[in-house]
Amino acid sequence: MSDLVPIKSKENALIPALQLQPAKTLEEIYRTMATRPLGTSQERDAFYRDMNQVRGGDKIAHIKRDLEREHSITHFKGFFMGHSGVGKSTEINRLVGMVESKFRILRINALEDLNAADFRPFDLLFVIILRLMEAIKSLNSTDKISPELIDSLRNWFQTKEIIQLSERHEERAESNEFGMPKKISELIGLVFNVSNSLRYTSKRQDKATEYSYRTIGQLMALMNRLFDEANLQIQSEGKEWVVIGEDFDKSGVAPARAEELFIDHANIFTSLRTHLIFNIPNALAYSENSRNLPNIKRYCIFDTPVYTQSHIPDSDGRAALREVMDARVSPELFAAGQQERLIVASGGNLSELFSMTVEAADNAALRSGENGIVETQDVTVAINAKRREYRNALGSSPYDSHPIQYSEKADRLLAIYNQLKGHNFPDRILCNLIMARAIQEFNGESWFGLHPLVVDILKPEGRLDYNDKGNIPGGTI
Repeated sequence: MSDLVPIKSKENALIPALQLQPAKTLEEIYRTMATRPLGTSQERDAFYRDMNQVRGGDKIAHIKRDLEREHSITHFKGFFMGHSGVGKSTEINRLVGMVESKFRILRINALEDLNAADFRPFDLLFVIILRLMEAIKSLNSTDKISPELIDSLRNWFQTKEIIQLSERHEERAESNEFGMPKKISELIGLVFNVSNSLRYTSKRQDKATEYSYRTIGQLMALMNRLFDEANLQIQSEGKEWVVIGEDFDKSGVAPARAEELFIDHANIFTSLRTHLIFNIPNALAYSENSRNLPNIKRYCIFDTPVYTQSHIPDSDGRAALREVMDARVSPELFAAGQQERLIVASGGNLSELFSMTVEAADNAALRSGENGIVETQDVTVAINAKRREYRNALGSSPYDSHPIQYSEKADRLLAIYNQLKGHNFPDRILCNLIMARAIQEFNGESWFGLHPLVVDILKPEGRLDYNDKGNIPGGTI
């Protein structure tokens, strides 16, 4: 099909193509509702719908405004956050398109560029250097970077202790370039070898780790000089460099590693002489340790409400989600009320809305053929499967370092449902429930509510009160 546009990830791996027209058959739904960010301008033109009014305001517009204010004056630093699946990466892609005329972007992804389970702060520095050096080389004006600085960086990476960071060290193929281009190619090779080996290292070497912590200040000083000279390189374009760090809130990223980066080594973000925009985990921002985060402005993309604070259907939130669905799937593919059921069961989370819709469509296709429609039983199976995921997340496991019993979680969930005094103060239980997505935060007013699937879980336990109509509101339908 001509409108299937494959794109590549940062590692040049093909990721699912999106059909740029709304699905007209069950077979096409997975082509329009892939659970990944909108990566190209064509995809955003086809599918992006502005939901910011129901999510507490356009945080990307605020980041753009604050970033551009600091252009040519100082260095903008910002943290962005939000539940996984609310559309943060798509919003960052939108930001990149909005600021490209004034900034050159270096993007770092925690899952793709680091060993997410066991990275260290200096691993991130290595990747930033690698991305910047590759960008400098691509501009074909390497003569603006001083040879002395390149030599200093090469010497830093060629020390015995730094080479020890990698399990194996290989020299790159000899370059046909001469002078500065060759030196930069060699430096890129050195940084790549160390950074790439660390990404796949299963057991780190303590000696090299300790050495690198002692010398991290030396590397930061060299990086600042590199950013200073790299900014001069693009000054004629009226541009400056911005580093964007993403997916540090994903489940594959070890919480201890994120805490070490953003709290123990917060000076990385405050001291680097470049613009920085980094994603931080919700649970870290709400933890008891949050007061130790660097004094950097936070921009939160809130959840989309499907219920109000008093458990009445939120018509604006549901309408916004319906508009997103209609852009991707023809409403005629759903039996009466089934699109609404999926919207409510998603709790307004786009990733969950898409995944449940695809599963319901697959259920329908396997039951009645590709020319059928999504019926009640198809949606019910998809919702039940997602509810099981939430039930499992509310439990505890032998692998939990500090397990919290379900009874404690249930008491807190009940307090949030009833909006009892003190329910919204951060502690270990609240952070655990945020990580499990059992609770959501809405509308920029910092009010918490339960995910509808969690309300379903609490209903049969007799913990929730019936309303005057004999119902327990707030769950799925």
